[in-house]
Amino acid sequence: MLRDADRALHAALSRRFLAAALLVALAAMTAWILWPHFVPDESLRRVQESGVLRVGMEATFPPFETTDGAGNFGGFDVDLAQTLAARLGAQAEFANLSYDTLYDALAARRVDVLISMMVVEPERTADVSYSPPYYDAGLLLVAGQGTTEITGTAGLVGRRVAVEAGSVAEEEVRRLSGVLKDLTILTFSEPEPALLAVAQGEADAAVADPVSLAAFRRSGGKVMAVGPRLTSETYSVVTLRGDRALSQEVGWIVERLRASGELDRLAAKWF
Repeated sequence: MLRDADRALHAALSRRFLAAALLVALAAMTAWILWPHFVPDESLRRVQESGVLRVGMEATFPPFETTDGAGNFGGFDVDLAQTLAARLGAQAEFANLSYDTLYDALAARRVDVLISMMVVEPERTADVSYSPPYYDAGLLLVAGQGTTEITGTAGLVGRRVAVEAGSVAEEEVRRLSGVLKDLTILTFSEPEPALLAVAQGEADAAVADPVSLAAFRRSGGKVMAVGPRLTSETYSVVTLRGDRALSQEVGWIVERLRASGELDRLAAKWF
């Protein structure tokens, strides 16, 4: 009888010890997971106290970003960076880097943000955060100024559509040709002659990116975008995932700029 009681007591104590060990392990794991959220995040205060927002970009893609080599930067992304910096109580300081090294520069904290036509790369989201989109460079369907016959892709049946040869625009139109009957594809060396073909009546429509369309319209081209975007290619501001305070504030600013119409006004200046 005594041995049975000893065994029962030993089993009870073992179960209690195991339960306590599991609780300690669970608490340690929880603390390890949540620890980054309790570590003070100085990213936003660092920018505000220094008065400088360090911006990484490859300034070779006008009208988004360009430089004269003497430290003078210009373009839509540059204006956006300066607007963001001002909202943060700082001034933008630009680092002109090769596109392939932008993420490395951010990881090494040589810059605070990346603003350089950056698309979301899901495989990088463990290390970086992307702001809400500030611009969509997706393809547009273009028709002659004032046309009412083509208001979307359904109106392309039996039509001639101009595109830049070998471009994503041609890929999109060839995809459409698989579902729309009698669609004829006209290819050109660049977007501008494709748009010119529409303006001159040699083509019924074209597919082009919004930057090419804006440049053509600024030069007097009588064409217009019709219907919704055919594709989507959005650009975001990139921050380090660990810089939670800065990432959150940048995201809020981008959202407020969109809601106020400021993003549209910046875009209208360049596109």
